[in-house]
Amino acid sequence: MPIYLLQVLAPPKTFLLLVEHLLNGFLWDKKAGDKRIHWKAWQGLCFPVEEAGLGFRDFATMIEAFGSKLWICLHSGGS
Repeated sequence: MPIYLLQVLAPPKTFLLLVEHLLNGFLWDKKAGDKRIHWKAWQGLCFPVEEAGLGFRDFATMIEAFGSKLWICLHSGGS
């Protein structure tokens, strides 16, 4: 359901960075007191699997695509 909100709202970049930080923390979780190693940056994980990524989508790119889709829909007279 939250993905539908991204189609009409453009959250601030700080919010997107916070969400990416939470997702990155989920992937590279640590136990209390341990150092954690980030094997790859979040931007590097947002590539297709064929290009050595994990196939995740970048939120900024998704918001840009949703905005373009909404503009085309409104411009063409669609509902």
